[in-house]
Amino acid sequence: MREVAKLLEAKVSGLAGRPGAVHVVFESDLNVFWGMNGSGKTSFLKILHSALTGHTGIIARVPFRSAEVTFEQQGRTITRSVRKAFRQSDLTVDEQEFWEYMEQEKVSEEEKRAFLAEITRKLQWTTAPDAKVDRSFPHGYLPISRMTDLAHSSYRHGVPPREATGLLNETLIDEEFARQTTALWRDYSNTALIRIRQAQEQGLAEVLSAILSGERSRSRSRAVIPSDIAYGLVTSFFKGQRISPQLASQDKFSENYERNTLLQDVVTRIAEVEHSITVAQEPQQRLMEMFAELFPQNKSLMLDPRQGVGVKIGDERIPLESLSSGEKQIVRLLLECLAARSNAIIIDEPELSLHVDWQHRLVSFMHLINPDAQLILATHSPEVMANVANEKVFEL
Repeated sequence: MREVAKLLEAKVSGLAGRPGAVHVVFESDLNVFWGMNGSGKTSFLKILHSALTGHTGIIARVPFRSAEVTFEQQGRTITRSVRKAFRQSDLTVDEQEFWEYMEQEKVSEEEKRAFLAEITRKLQWTTAPDAKVDRSFPHGYLPISRMTDLAHSSYRHGVPPREATGLLNETLIDEEFARQTTALWRDYSNTALIRIRQAQEQGLAEVLSAILSGERSRSRSRAVIPSDIAYGLVTSFFKGQRISPQLASQDKFSENYERNTLLQDVVTRIAEVEHSITVAQEPQQRLMEMFAELFPQNKSLMLDPRQGVGVKIGDERIPLESLSSGEKQIVRLLLECLAARSNAIIIDEPELSLHVDWQHRLVSFMHLINPDAQLILATHSPEVMANVANEKVFEL
């Protein structure tokens, strides 16, 4: 069973220079934060992300004094707290003066990393009730820089950050988008395939158990599946198992099925397995239907567990990188939502590059794809908030 983490509550003092504290009790399904530029929306999301990961580098430059974030993980309530207000003796230099100094070109990357390491060492989350828990909890996080943070993505994959300009810069960004999108889809589809395979194996075990025992399960419904449907279920089941049994003709199967209660029970078990497979495939089916609705009629997105993510215009396959900026954003957002499972997913300005109509429908799309995820959005867009209940909107 995969871990599940959802945010319950957050208290942040001094956010974006406020004299008081921001206190939010999260809704389990949807939370939308809005406010003027500089109100602290991005900073607030960074604090939530930092609390769930336990890493403080991301909040070293965030303006706040202290924070306390409470979340639920597998039935446990966990609270993480941190203080940003250092004593002067805690730092070798004045923090604000150093940030100003860091903006100068003469400052080397080594100097910057050394100071950030010092800040991070002084800035640590405390976890309760178990102070020894030092780990990251599952969640999704999409910052504003999600499509263009070249240096960050390159550094993560072992390639030192480098300066890039013009076409080279855009090319690297496009390549990173394609790589991340493909990796995201394969991670989700592999998990879905494992669930399907487990359901098939469990079903096969139950079928063999029923046959070997020769007894009907008393817990099964007495409703008998019609013989024509039963024959299709049996054929489909064995095809999924990559087995080619020598089945009787449909007429002979139906004749045997009508008088063989054990066979009826076996088919009932197979029907339950097929239902489990259908449920596992429903999210990606809904995603495909959405892309078909959103994209132009001659353009289609292909999601294949083995070949990854692809795009076609008519019958011609084109690179994933050739999608428009808005199409790239919607693909990334909806795939991240799909992959979030029942966890929280934190998104800063989901409306970036999206047409107004897409903004208006975005929340409903995300809920339809994954009704179990906890959405936490920060936005400037009235369209994103248009159909959101008042109790799920928070002003910062």
